[in-house]
Amino acid sequence: MQKRLIPFLLGSFLTIHFSIFSFVKAQEAKSPPQRKITLNHPNPNPFDLSTVISYELTEPQYVETSISDRMGSQVGKDFAGVQDAGHHEVTFNAKGLPWGVYSFSIKTRPSREAPRQGPILGLELYYLAGEKHLTASKEEDSAFNQAFVNVYDDPPRGVRMIQEFLRDYPHTIYRPSALNLMLKGYSKILLDPNDYPPSTIGFPVTAQNVIEASQKLISLSPSSPNYQYVAQQLLECQVSLLRALEYAKRALALNEKGKFFNLPYQRQDILQTIGRTYLALGKPKKALDPLRESLNLCDTLLGNAEFVSSGALYERAKYLRASILLDLGRVYSRSGQLDKAEQVLSEVFFLQPANKDIFEEIKTTYIKKHGSTEAFDAYYDQLNQKLLSMMPPRPLERLHRKALEFELSAMDGRKIKLSDFKGKIVVLNFWGIWCGACKEELPLLQELWDQYRNRGVVVLSININAGQYSAERNRELTEKLIAKNNLTFPVLTHEGDLAPRYGGTAVPATYLIDQNGFVQYEFLGYDKNTDMAKKIDEKVRELLGSNK
Repeated sequence: MQKRLIPFLLGSFLTIHFSIFSFVKAQEAKSPPQRKITLNHPNPNPFDLSTVISYELTEPQYVETSISDRMGSQVGKDFAGVQDAGHHEVTFNAKGLPWGVYSFSIKTRPSREAPRQGPILGLELYYLAGEKHLTASKEEDSAFNQAFVNVYDDPPRGVRMIQEFLRDYPHTIYRPSALNLMLKGYSKILLDPNDYPPSTIGFPVTAQNVIEASQKLISLSPSSPNYQYVAQQLLECQVSLLRALEYAKRALALNEKGKFFNLPYQRQDILQTIGRTYLALGKPKKALDPLRESLNLCDTLLGNAEFVSSGALYERAKYLRASILLDLGRVYSRSGQLDKAEQVLSEVFFLQPANKDIFEEIKTTYIKKHGSTEAFDAYYDQLNQKLLSMMPPRPLERLHRKALEFELSAMDGRKIKLSDFKGKIVVLNFWGIWCGACKEELPLLQELWDQYRNRGVVVLSININAGQYSAERNRELTEKLIAKNNLTFPVLTHEGDLAPRYGGTAVPATYLIDQNGFVQYEFLGYDKNTDMAKKIDEKVRELLGSNK
């Protein structure tokens, strides 16, 4: 990462300080895009911003732009869509920004479906709102950015760096952001005591640290976003829940008065925090109204045609809606309304099938309703197959997107990396032990392995376990299935998010990766009554360069 510090004089109104970060992946772009940055700031109000950025694309790309605060929350209308090679301009607009530092970003990828592997254009600009004269020195800016990165990568070190930063620069322009980061660091340490024991990090972190950092931030900058952020951190850490509820209600009151900048989904976010806090306090009935209101507002927003075209803001609102539904499912489950809980949790499963929290809540509700886990696998498989049937058919065409690298353990104990098979075709299959269609597909994979293993084709089968079973039980059932079907190809195990990162929202999902490490074809689902087996075989032959 290369960083340069550039001061700009914008008319006679404002001096602002930028840090420009450039990232160019050579394997994804043959040459870095040309960038000409033009900044316009016609409004003398330092809390308003209008910026035009010009850039060149060397090839067609799916482009996403955004403005966010230092914690990553979106604060302005953005763009998402395909742009052709050539010259482009994007305008960033935001009004009424709270005091703080904001980031512009332009990110590209080959297509909307391609996994987010990091920025190619990779432009990020940092802007400080609310200061007519920026006094941050190069050293101060550098110290803050290093602390910012470390809070997320190494929380104990990040907290120490923030403490040193505030001692060295007591009047820093970054003080609100520094307190924000300190709160985040304390929260991370408190939530992972096994990873960060006091004996290894050099200082104890208690609930009181989180409370004090929250109070300092609110005292310095009592804005609706800060009240909401603090309430979320207290709730996440399960610290001073009554205080969290009070802060969330203050955030809502400021939001209703129109004070400070309001995101399109900010009110929904605050209402959800209120509902979640009531739920954490053991009051599910009181959680119901704010969560319902939050869901209704979210649905209204998502029904707005202009907002639908807003790109990342729209995607953020869809994610928010799914999380609200999950909270409603929990409320119904805890208040004994099990039929409603099952209905709502099924809906949220169809939105985010790879979410472990959703699975756990579905399983918990099922046990409450039926008294045991008997037949749960069949029930969960029905949900999975219904999800596959709801998905619109995708044309079988070349994707040519870079396959994600991974290193996983095989059932025989070997460590296997995708890159181990460079120069070979890889048939990559994701499946689950509870999935009936997956089990039907395994013999097909064995046939492919037997037919092509000596012709430069590898079959890798990844058994994903999203918490359905303990690791020991999952291994036991997998070993039985391997023996029953006489499977000889490598079977790997995984409990993370690799499958959705490849683009699959349900299982089974099969990907054909060419000799150069690019995903060329994907096959979602499996039905023995279709010609899917024939199509997979045809595409393997095509990639081998043979029609025989």
